[in-house]
Amino acid sequence: MNEKPAFGKVLLLNLGIVVGSALLAGLLSQIDSDLPLSIFALVYLGQVLINVVIAFSRLGKGSSAYFLSALLVLLIGFGSCTGLFAYLNINGGPPR
Repeated sequence: MNEKPAFGKVLLLNLGIVVGSALLAGLLSQIDSDLPLSIFALVYLGQVLINVVIAFSRLGKGSSAYFLSALLVLLIGFGSCTGLFAYLNINGGPPR
């Protein structure tokens, strides 16, 4: 019964990090087109790995929020990185 508030907090925190890093990568892509994409991908990969490690350490005690967060960050991060990479390559670099 105590797991529901923690479940929402974990998802909200992870989605907030996803949105924040996407905004930061978008702002930094106007300065240099290659660096933000690699940092963007590393932040998402690190976030997924941290969620998986925490989930395995908490097996049976509310680990489902961390597994779901890892899956959502992986799906959203892959789509965002792919979209940003395609946008930058098709348009010849960041917008000026």
